[in-house]
Amino acid sequence: MTIGLTVLFVLVMAAAMAWDAGTLEIPDAFSIVLAAGFLGGALAADAGLAAILQHLAAGLVLFAAGAGLFRLGVWGGGDVKFMAAAGLWFGWTGLAGWLFMVALCGGGLALAILALRHAVAAPAPWWPGWLSRLHRRDEGIPYGVALGAGGLLALDRATAFLSGAV
Repeated sequence: MTIGLTVLFVLVMAAAMAWDAGTLEIPDAFSIVLAAGFLGGALAADAGLAAILQHLAAGLVLFAAGAGLFRLGVWGGGDVKFMAAAGLWFGWTGLAGWLFMVALCGGGLALAILALRHAVAAPAPWWPGWLSRLHRRDEGIPYGVALGAGGLLALDRATAFLSGAV
C-alpha cells in the first residue's frame, strides 16, 4: 500500500506540474485525487483519528492562506486547492519542510522565468506554445510547479503518515 500511494502522490504531482506549466491552470481532479489518496491511505494504514484530524487541520489552514492569496489576485484557485490537498499529506509535522522546499523551488522558478522574459527579446517561432506563453510579461507564474517540485523533494514527509508518523 505504501508503494502504491507513493506512486500515486508522485504521479499526481508530476502531472499537475506539467499541466500547470502548459496551461497556467490546475484542474480540480488533481486536488481531488490527492485528498482521496490521503484519506484512503490514512484509513487503510489505521493512522488514527488524532493524526487524521491533525492533517486535515493543516490542509484547512493552507486552504485559508491560499484563499487570502487568491483574494489578493496573487494565486489562482487551482493553486489554492492543490496546495491544501497536498498539505493533507504533510500534516503539521511535515509542513515546514515541504513549504521550505516549495519556497526554494518557487524562487528558482520565478528567477528562471524572469531571466527568460528579460534575456530573450521575443520567443522563437519554433518554441512550444507553453514556453511562448511563459515568456509574456503579462502572464503569471505556474506556482503548481513549485508546489509539486517541493512535494517531490519532501516525498519522505508526504508519506510518513502511512508508517504511523504523524
